[in-house]
Amino acid sequence: MVLADRLFTKPSGQAQAMVQLSDLAGRSHELHSEVAVVRNGSILFEDDCRMAMRLLTEGELSINLDKAARPRPPAQRNWPSD
Repeated sequence: MVLADRLFTKPSGQAQAMVQLSDLAGRSHELHSEVAVVRNGSILFEDDCRMAMRLLTEGELSINLDKAARPRPPAQRNWPSD
């Protein structure tokens, strides 16, 4: 994700996720993914995405991050368990 000139990476934990989501809240950002469909050397499809995140209170962010931090199988976790 990119906001202005800042590149976001996957947060290492809940505290970093709170900072990143607070920075994104109420703003539009670009979501970059490496997707293309190619046939016979010709690009058939490629796309980028611009997203807008609604403004969130600190309480709303905390509730959502607490839900994301609940114990789950390793493949479904948003970040490593602390």
